[in-house]
Amino acid sequence: MKDALTENDFSVSELEFGRVVKRLAGCCSSQQGQANVNQITVQRSETTIRQLQRQYHLVAARIEKGKKLDLAGGAHVPLPDLFLQDSYLDPEQLIQLHRNYLIYLRVKKFASGEPLLESELSTDPDLSDWERKVAKALDSDGSIREDATSELKSLHNALRKAEQQVTKALTRLMESHKDIVMDHLVTRRAGRFVIPIKQDFKGRIQCLVHDVSSSGATAYAEPIEIVDQNNRLQHLSADIHRKQLQLLRDLSQSVIDNRLFFQDIDRCIGFFDGMQARVRFAAQFRCRLPEISRDGWTRLREARHPLLMFQGHPVVPNQIEVDPKRPLLIVSGSNTGGKTVFLKMCGLLQLMNQAVIPVPAEENSFFRVFSRILTDIGDRQSIDESLSTYSGHMVRLKNILLEADADTLVLVDELGTGTEPAEGAAIAVSVAEAIRGTQCTAVITSHHQELSQLAHAEDSGVRLATVDFDEEALQPTYHLIYDIPGASHAIEIAKRIGLPDNLINRARDLAEKSDAGKAAKLSVRLTRQLRELQDREAELDDRLTELALRRKEQDEIAQQLKQEKKNLEKEIRQEFEGIISDFRKEKERVLHRVPLKNRRDVEALGDGVEHQVTDLVARRLETEAETVEQGLKVGDRGRHLLTGMEGKVVELSRKGDRACVKIRGKNMWVTPPDLEPINRPREKKTGAVRVTRENLVPVQLECNVVGAHVDDAVQKLEKQLDQAVLSGVDLVRVIHGHGTGRLRKGIRRYLEKSAYVERFEPDDGDGSTTAYLK
Repeated sequence: MKDALTENDFSVSELEFGRVVKRLAGCCSSQQGQANVNQITVQRSETTIRQLQRQYHLVAARIEKGKKLDLAGGAHVPLPDLFLQDSYLDPEQLIQLHRNYLIYLRVKKFASGEPLLESELSTDPDLSDWERKVAKALDSDGSIREDATSELKSLHNALRKAEQQVTKALTRLMESHKDIVMDHLVTRRAGRFVIPIKQDFKGRIQCLVHDVSSSGATAYAEPIEIVDQNNRLQHLSADIHRKQLQLLRDLSQSVIDNRLFFQDIDRCIGFFDGMQARVRFAAQFRCRLPEISRDGWTRLREARHPLLMFQGHPVVPNQIEVDPKRPLLIVSGSNTGGKTVFLKMCGLLQLMNQAVIPVPAEENSFFRVFSRILTDIGDRQSIDESLSTYSGHMVRLKNILLEADADTLVLVDELGTGTEPAEGAAIAVSVAEAIRGTQCTAVITSHHQELSQLAHAEDSGVRLATVDFDEEALQPTYHLIYDIPGASHAIEIAKRIGLPDNLINRARDLAEKSDAGKAAKLSVRLTRQLRELQDREAELDDRLTELALRRKEQDEIAQQLKQEKKNLEKEIRQEFEGIISDFRKEKERVLHRVPLKNRRDVEALGDGVEHQVTDLVARRLETEAETVEQGLKVGDRGRHLLTGMEGKVVELSRKGDRACVKIRGKNMWVTPPDLEPINRPREKKTGAVRVTRENLVPVQLECNVVGAHVDDAVQKLEKQLDQAVLSGVDLVRVIHGHGTGRLRKGIRRYLEKSAYVERFEPDDGDGSTTAYLK
């Protein structure tokens, strides 16, 4: 694969990428999907990776929305490059190709409307006629149906009729020769109908013997009188066989004519099944696709080793960080502490990312794309090549130094081991410096403390990390800590294994006197302090999270109360508007019965009552809002809205829903909203809901159009009628005056045609018209 990172099969094998591929293939529904996954490509191109990621997200989004992608039953059918004229495909092959075609149609429907997914489809020819013929001709078990064509149906009917005639003839013959018949059973031999007769009596009837039983006592004979009928059956069977072969040739020829399309169907099914397998894999192991970074960083948050997850082991998550300014990461720590596991996880997740396989990491993860991965992991010993373990590592490191460049990820495990410690440390430092000189990105694990000194110089390009170790439990935590050197904890591990105390104490004394031992002791102290700080940070994060949740709950409660208040005010306003509407209707009925000379006084009185009630309700709502927001307290003074009397709050009920007010020496229990606070500074409120007279503008019951042109008058009246209908008013009085009568006629012509008006009557000496609404 020239464009694939997997051309370096050795590194891919060392990182055990094949185990991930095998698990992913198990999530497929079709053979094509499994083939697609097994041939998966680890991409080098960022453009290709981004496109595959977008396609994955589109497939995942459609599946999440409930769109089905049923690919079960798909299987590859190899098609011949050369197809002779009389050749044909087996019925089972045709049935499978037919099944693949139906799966392709489902895939096409799934991808419809999304150009990036539709780009993976094939330019399909019209095979609807072929699809119908296959469905009609073949059963799922591969047999050809009798009614596959009209000719086959006729032949099968003729064959059954001929078989019935032969059976009847043989049955009559057996009835007439009961003494020589072994069993009254019509059977077949060599495709011809025969009867079983006793071997000693076969000369009693003229017949052809086609077979003899194993004991020799029974002969299977074809009587001479049914030979012609059997011959006809043979001819009919041969005709049926020829028609079946011709049908298979026709159906096969359509496939061969569209060979490229049927081959592309396999590719299409494989692609979508591979994507669906990724979605299932991500759901099963809680994985996601990190984005490609724009600044060269690789940061996988809470990354977990996939192979450990496959085995069901508890996995300690770690953050993988590769800094482009410090591209050489040196990981130290104790034996059995997980350094190699971390190193292989870095490489394996990198392969998965570039193969667009979801990785077990948390959100806000991203990665850099490399053109190759070079590894030195595991035992390099080779008997055939006369290489020791150390020599095998050196050969691989030599090749890495020759091949590595700025676009390479290098992974080296236990650099400098396998030889004398001092020389091994020197080799480790020199090789690490050489790797740094190639400008590649590298992760190196080692026990040698000398490597940590590479990070001390400014702009060294080296970053340190260590695998944490619990000194109290004497075991590794498998948690990686960045930016501090590590210690091997060899003495602690030896103590846990059970070495004698005198040996442990002697080893500790020797280690503490050496420079490396002092550095290790300092490293342990720094690690312990850092762990304590991280524990405190985690505790603070938990508290902040809890506070955020409580604050969110309080905000939700406040929002809910605010919404309930709005709903209540809306209900009150609607109810009040209904009351006002009823009041206006009743007022209009009363006004109609009042003499004209007293009508204005009565109307003014009604308007005054309406205005007073409107203001009272508005004050009530405003006071209720104030009471809710500010709270009523003992000692507050208030004015009772209904009586207008002032008093002082001397007691509140336990629930706060009632207040005892002392008015003129007497106590009165009232509800808090009935009290308007007085002598309390009032804050200006923006956006408060108030019911005022402006909110409830009464519909004018008179429409004065005196002196207006007919068109203008009709337009004004039309607006007035719209408002009257919406407010539930029963009638409207139109004042048009006497004049020439032209305006009066125009108004009444309009009222006759209006859908709102039931009838109208002249009024005030024909100077006005009263319109009664429906």
